[in-house]
Amino acid sequence: MLLVLLLLSTVALVLLRRPPVKAEAQIFSMPEKPRTYPSNPLDRWIPLKWGWLWKIRYAIFGYNPTIHLSPGFTDLSETSQDAMASLLPALPPLVQTNGTQVWILPPDEYRALQMRLKSTPNAEELAACRIATGPWVQANLFSGSQVAVAIDGTQRPFGLNANIYTRLNGKAVDLTALFILSKVVTNPPPGLLALGIPEFVDIQTNLSIAARFVVPESNGVFVLDSSRFATEHKRTAISIAPRVEPYRKK
Repeated sequence: MLLVLLLLSTVALVLLRRPPVKAEAQIFSMPEKPRTYPSNPLDRWIPLKWGWLWKIRYAIFGYNPTIHLSPGFTDLSETSQDAMASLLPALPPLVQTNGTQVWILPPDEYRALQMRLKSTPNAEELAACRIATGPWVQANLFSGSQVAVAIDGTQRPFGLNANIYTRLNGKAVDLTALFILSKVVTNPPPGLLALGIPEFVDIQTNLSIAARFVVPESNGVFVLDSSRFATEHKRTAISIAPRVEPYRKK
């Protein structure tokens, strides 16, 4: 027991002495299906019946906090270039690849950006959600419905599909996210109109992105996805400001 206590104390000391974490961002190719991520190694390795070791684990590392995420999605497809120039941060993006830009901003700059976003001409809020999760937890969320599409008549989902895996890296939130945002369209292509088929239902994907963000304490993430602007005239913004709430014993 003494050896286990010493080992856990050493691990805790190493974690506490880590240097501050810097902001990071990566954009990935969208996988065919979400990856399954591991749970907390401590909670995975300690046998459930070893109550004494669980008490030591919580005494040294504490209880897992709650991580609050409230991603918001805004359509900026009809926003003019002058308005976009006024909206975007003065700092260059942390990542810029294939039409997608990512900024991770300090609290004051993130709040100022959100205020500008609310007053940006032709900016339309597409979706928003709230997720309460925790470290080493993979959360899935779907908000939408289903519709029978014109191609084969099968029921297909549309709306917001989110898959988010969160960890804590010191005081920073390390999150890996997949976001898919789609809507129903009823305008038939010209070929169907020529054939006299006025009714047409299909699903249009406005956003499909896979990314990882390391967000320092109290910072916020702003993503501008313009990868579909040239071909489909679609430009979507994502706003996320993770908030960590320490565990409070009831």
